[in-house]
Amino acid sequence: MKKKKNGRKRTSSVSAPPVRTPFLFGLCIIILTAFVLGILANTEGISFTVAGYHLDHTQSFYGVLILIALGLLAVFSLKILRALRIGARRRAIGIDEIDEMKGAEFEQYFGQLLKDLGFSDVFITKGSGDQGVDVIAVLGTATFAFQCKRSARPVGNKAVQEIIAGITYYPECDLGVVVTNSYFTESAEDLAQMGRVGLLDRDALIGMIEERLDHIRYTSEEDLLWRC
Repeated sequence: MKKKKNGRKRTSSVSAPPVRTPFLFGLCIIILTAFVLGILANTEGISFTVAGYHLDHTQSFYGVLILIALGLLAVFSLKILRALRIGARRRAIGIDEIDEMKGAEFEQYFGQLLKDLGFSDVFITKGSGDQGVDVIAVLGTATFAFQCKRSARPVGNKAVQEIIAGITYYPECDLGVVVTNSYFTESAEDLAQMGRVGLLDRDALIGMIEERLDHIRYTSEEDLLWRC
């Protein structure tokens, strides 16, 4: 599918990581402290007493470097552990947890799911005035507009009508897709076949979650379209 241009500005990217200003500031302070102590240890002949042992300026210099290295190792280890915990929590979320989510939570979760599966430029649209589009993402040469419907009942025509309006509002989008933790009514399926709309029901969503757990990454739009 040919990608369209002149799209509207999108907001709330889930791709951009948050800026770690305190961490970067702390790292700069540690490096600067090591630099200053290193200069002093070599030019002023300072010494330290550590655990009862007297260290001369050369020993002090290398001791400072070791302490700095251990501090940096601890900082990075904590960051790695935090990332592993976040990843484990995300992987632990299955369809039962999705059933308990609020609408906005489902949108954020699905955006992250797309990112994990290999989509790029994943954006969560603003809460109001989105014209039925909750998530926009790129895969291969196609730009997809997704509407996320967390529902306890089968999803009907309204969702399909809204995503049809949404891909008109966002002209850069090649295909609209409605995704739900439930299923679709027969009339919704009939309407979707008449437009540029794909449907991802509960079974398709479970399949995508399982593929993410298997570290599968999509490379082209066909990897998603066969589920619709």
